[in-house]
Amino acid sequence: HSATFDQKKLAIKIQHPGVPESIDSDLAIIKKIAVAFCGLTGRQMNLEPMFTEFKNVLTQETDFLQEAKYLTLFQEKLSLLATKTRLKYFVPQYIPSFSTEKVLTMSWEEGITLNQWMRSMPSASQRQQLAQLILDLYHLEFYEWGLVQTDPNFSNFLVRELTDSGSHPAKEPEIGLVLLDFGATRIYDKTFVNNYIQLLKSITDPNSQKIVNTAIEFGILDDRESDESKAYFVEMMKVAAEPFFSTHDFHFSDKDYAVRSKEIIRKFSG
Repeated sequence: HSATFDQKKLAIKIQHPGVPESIDSDLAIIKKIAVAFCGLTGRQMNLEPMFTEFKNVLTQETDFLQEAKYLTLFQEKLSLLATKTRLKYFVPQYIPSFSTEKVLTMSWEEGITLNQWMRSMPSASQRQQLAQLILDLYHLEFYEWGLVQTDPNFSNFLVRELTDSGSHPAKEPEIGLVLLDFGATRIYDKTFVNNYIQLLKSITDPNSQKIVNTAIEFGILDDRESDESKAYFVEMMKVAAEPFFSTHDFHFSDKDYAVRSKEIIRKFSG
C-alpha cells in the first residue's frame, strides 16, 4: 500500500490475518502429498530437513520486525559502500514508528519494474550495466557480506535511472537498482562461504572425483549415492557453471543449453 505522511510518500506492507497460524497445517498437507509421491515412485527420502527448512523460511517471512532488521543491515552495508564509490543500489528507509510485527512501513522508492524497463528498449550498454549490477550484488551479498536476500525474483527489483539527462541530453542515463523485500534474507558464516568457493574451484578441475569429494566434504552430496548419481552431479555442476567458465561468448538464449540444463537436473533428481 502507499501512503503520505509529512509530505513524504511511504510504502506499507500489511500482513494478511491468519498467515502465521496456517503455516503448520499447510505444510502438513504438502508433506502428506510428498510422502505419498515418494511411496508411489519407490523413493526413500528423508523429508524432515526439507520441511524444517520450509517452516523456518515461511515463519521468518511473516515476522516483519525481523525483515526490518535485515533491511537496516542492508542500509548499513550500502552506506559503507557509498564511501568508496558512487551508490548504485538503493533500499527503502525503515520507519519504525509506523511498524509492528505485522505492519512494515518504509520510504517509497522510485523505479520501474524490469519488465517495464525492458519494454522501454534500453541500449546494449544499459543492459550490460544492469547485468553487471546484478552479478556485483550477488558477489557483495554472498562473498563479502554473508548477507543474502534469498528470494531474488524480478518483482523484488526496480530499475532507476541515475544520470540527469536534462543537463547531459546526449549522455546515456546510468542504471541503478532498487532492492525490495528482505523477508527471506539469510546470514551465511565464513566457513559455508569458503566451502562454496572450494566447490566452485573444483568444477574447473579435469578430475571429476575432485568435484565429488569437495561436494561430500561440503555436505551437499551423500557419499552413499551411486556412481551414476555422482556422475550426474558432476555433469550438473559443470553445466550450471558453464556460462561463467566458458572460453567463448555465452548466450543465455541458447536453447540447447536450456535443454541440457533441464535434462541433467531431471537425471540427477530422478
